[in-house]
Amino acid sequence: MDLIYRQTMAPRVRDCDMYKRLKPSALFGLFQDANQLHTEALGFGNVFLEQHNLLWVIGRSVCQIEHMPVFGQTIHLTAWNEKPKMGLYSWQYRLTDERDNELVRANSLWVLVDKSTRTMLMQTPDYCSITYPQPPEEPYNPRIRMHYAGERSVKTLQTTYTDTDQNGHISNLRYLDWVSDLPGSAFHRSHELASLAIDYRSEIMADESIQLEWAMNQNKLYCSGEQHFIAVMEFKDVN
Repeated sequence: MDLIYRQTMAPRVRDCDMYKRLKPSALFGLFQDANQLHTEALGFGNVFLEQHNLLWVIGRSVCQIEHMPVFGQTIHLTAWNEKPKMGLYSWQYRLTDERDNELVRANSLWVLVDKSTRTMLMQTPDYCSITYPQPPEEPYNPRIRMHYAGERSVKTLQTTYTDTDQNGHISNLRYLDWVSDLPGSAFHRSHELASLAIDYRSEIMADESIQLEWAMNQNKLYCSGEQHFIAVMEFKDVN
């Protein structure tokens, strides 16, 4: 069995924005789909989780974007897992084009959570035999300062049924849509995403009101979703 996950794909219409660039939520959706398929292949996917009353829950995601993939472009995704530290399971991702030029590097941290108590498992259970590959390259583990800079604004949102996922809470990918919407479509015309970091801190449920507190400082966007998440997006000018 290949311990490294590989897939070739192309962004679809529903994945892209009005400028034909892959949306941040769709980009992270690719990574999370890879996680699901990879864990299934390694033997600790959905069936395993149901048997042991567990959930995989994402804690943090970071990425560096050299060139955001665009509609119809052939891209190659490589993903691999690393040995956990203090209950944190790291996955590495690399997106390349057909000439093996690097487009995106990313990393996400996941935790195993007891489905009933919603508590994190600090150690890998004895019944969970996880195999780890030889990393194909150096890991991408940047240090990102998650703090505010600039005058703050507030936007209030009402979560809805269609924001939810199969775990019964708001999909973490929706958070990225909310943050991406803050600067407005005209800003995105002349700017594209260069890096992104988001910390997921607690669940958001359907039919809740949430305040987004946000600020722009030059090309950096900071956003806090109350106690639930904090995100930093950095943009670059479109050439």
